[in-house]
Amino acid sequence: MQQRSQPMSLHPPIALSAQAAARLATERRQLVASLERELASLRAVVDARRGARWPAPGRLGVWQEAAAVRLTALLGWPLVGGAPARVKPRWRHFCRDDQGEICLVRFGVTGHYAAFALLFLPEPGRIAPLVIAQHGGLGLVEIISGLGCTSGNYNDMVTRLRQRGCAVLVPQLPMWSNNAKPPCVLEKLDPRLQLLGGSSPALQTLTLRRALDATLALPELRNAPVGLAGLSYGGCYGLYVAALDPRIQALLTSCFFNDRHAYPVAPSFADGAAREFLDAELGALVCPRPLWIEVADQDELFSPVGARKEAAKLRRLYRAAGQSAQFRFTVFPGTHEFNRSDAGLDFLVRALVPKD
Repeated sequence: MQQRSQPMSLHPPIALSAQAAARLATERRQLVASLERELASLRAVVDARRGARWPAPGRLGVWQEAAAVRLTALLGWPLVGGAPARVKPRWRHFCRDDQGEICLVRFGVTGHYAAFALLFLPEPGRIAPLVIAQHGGLGLVEIISGLGCTSGNYNDMVTRLRQRGCAVLVPQLPMWSNNAKPPCVLEKLDPRLQLLGGSSPALQTLTLRRALDATLALPELRNAPVGLAGLSYGGCYGLYVAALDPRIQALLTSCFFNDRHAYPVAPSFADGAAREFLDAELGALVCPRPLWIEVADQDELFSPVGARKEAAKLRRLYRAAGQSAQFRFTVFPGTHEFNRSDAGLDFLVRALVPKD
């Protein structure tokens, strides 16, 4: 391989003594230190304001009504100002296996943008809850479903839900970094959305809503109770959908919920929205609906330390609402993966199965 030649300088470098070089290094350290102090000062102000808006006992419903409107406005396009979808839902048979039929639906989201999802139906005649199984940032519907490949770190999430008698909806969100072509990398898409006044949470939330609209229009699922289970970014966007859409009656979010200041993952929040809504505030919009939050003790991406702190706020809120049993937070032994234990899925499905 030919080595690239370095551009020729028009002038020789200016001699720099060791003392002068050390002085510049000291100035850079002071620059960073002063910037960190300023950011910490600003964060203290923002955190205090956010904390002052935390819902007071007895006023949760009033807070939620105003907060949902405010959050929607802050998330931006396409939740705000999105064009009517040009593509109508179109269902097709995809394949079937020994557990039932698998359908594919293509549905409009906004304007020209259309997405697709797989729907795993139980055998006819069974009254089933509907669970959205949401992949993460590297995910494809094939992987999370175990179609033609192993399910990887999803640990057979879809299969385990089907074994519990659920209909399972698996939307393909516009984010994958696998070998699938064309690539759709979330970290590259997110700044393009921000340039146009939008955000990843807004786009993903509306995509999931439209997938649910198309599915609940089916006669066999029209009255189905709806839950959602998501891993990583799937758990992140699942939290937004549940916060803004009361049709999500129960939520399981895995390996994402955390202290967002410790993990400021840009596609997980919108510019401006994070000053008012971080993960705990999104969870407060779900309360008192059943909410299971799980994180892994050996997660290579996110430490459970911040998640414990944020979850404690929600535990107190659920307790104040008299719904302690509807909230669970667990740190399970594992890495960045969907929990192999059945406790979370059992919690989710029990919340959706009608009581006798």
